[in-house]
Amino acid sequence: MSYKQRILSSLGSPVLHIVLMIGGLLIFIGHVHNEAHKTIESDVNSYVKKFCYKNRSICESYVNEY
Repeated sequence: MSYKQRILSSLGSPVLHIVLMIGGLLIFIGHVHNEAHKTIESDVNSYVKKFCYKNRSICESYVNEY
């Protein structure tokens, strides 16, 4: 079997297709997740940071209790 035939037969392999689909799905999910953190106003971390920036005394009292 020549090198070209090996490449062509491996491109038709169902295992390669599954690996590429899973990899593409993970990349897509990661991208959507990161975009959501950048754009959504109700992100928990950004909400708490904004609240603590405006109300430092309240946040410091919670931190000091623990």
